[in-house]
Amino acid sequence: MRKLKSENIPLRSRIALKRFENQVNRKTKKYGRYKGEQVQISIFGHKIIYAPERICLYSANSENDQTYIETMKFVSKLNSVSKSEKIFIDFKSTIRVEAAALLMLYATIDNLIKEKDIKFRFSVPKENSALKKLLKSSYIYRLMNRSQIDYDFNNRRQLPVITGFDNQYVDHLLDYIMEFVYSDSMDPENEHTFGDAIQETVHNVGLHAYPDRDDREKQWWLLCQVIDNQLYLAIYDLGVGIPKTIVKQSFFMARLQNVYPKLYEQVMNISRGLALDSFIPYLVTHMTDAEAINLSMQPDVSSRKQDKHGQGSKSIKKLVDDTDGGKLWIFSNSGLYFKPQGQEPGLKPLRKPFIGTLVQWNINLK
Repeated sequence: MRKLKSENIPLRSRIALKRFENQVNRKTKKYGRYKGEQVQISIFGHKIIYAPERICLYSANSENDQTYIETMKFVSKLNSVSKSEKIFIDFKSTIRVEAAALLMLYATIDNLIKEKDIKFRFSVPKENSALKKLLKSSYIYRLMNRSQIDYDFNNRRQLPVITGFDNQYVDHLLDYIMEFVYSDSMDPENEHTFGDAIQETVHNVGLHAYPDRDDREKQWWLLCQVIDNQLYLAIYDLGVGIPKTIVKQSFFMARLQNVYPKLYEQVMNISRGLALDSFIPYLVTHMTDAEAINLSMQPDVSSRKQDKHGQGSKSIKKLVDDTDGGKLWIFSNSGLYFKPQGQEPGLKPLRKPFIGTLVQWNINLK
């Protein structure tokens, strides 16, 4: 049948044809309450999730924490998908992704692929070359494409996001930092302090994050970047969070007495010889998550010896205090611990709970 030109189709038929085309186009779109607002919800069988303009966690420590809120909403949307679902992440509006949030995004996608067999596709505007480069260098491209991922610790190039279990890759990472970041110029004392900081942070993943799992299931993700002559390290896990586990640790009561003596007295008054599990609900309602994180960062000191546990946190704080503009961030559950160079830590509640635990610090390259 010969196709008619539009001008040869009767007016009424042209209107009907246009109405039909509009109906087809609207099938994959839903309309918001405001005129002109359109949100496409499916493409080629993939559910579309739009990435926010800025994917960043650091605004959680400012008066305006909206960027943090939007980032956590985005991650929550990803985590809410059903098993074996097909997801299309649209980065068309994204202009900036910062380090800690990039690490969280990588871990979220990695976990969804493994736990729910999610199939990902994504789109980045051609003109956003910086974002393309970031997603490529971090290996998020490879991850979403389900490509083989291997790590080359013998190359001077910047490392992608590293993921491992227990102490896997820790020695390789330390060797890489000493050889390629510090060019084998770090003095023995700083090398020991630095090694302690990384070892303890990874150890804490097993201690606080996954209390009921085998070591081979205690997964962490790590990002190591050099920016403006400073080394940034971030370690993330998807465990239950520091506040949920620290109350069950053997050192908890001693630290509580030392740091929060009034709360300790209240607990002792109600416990009266009861098992620790009996008054955990009281602690949960009278101690904030940020205060719980603060307790996890306290070193254990006795009159006889210094307990090995807790000394890594001391090493991290020393590295940060020795760095101009040094900062230490810890996000876990509903709490944020933030320590700038030479200052006491700030403790802040998070308006939207954090998934898992993230520790990040930066130090000078000397």
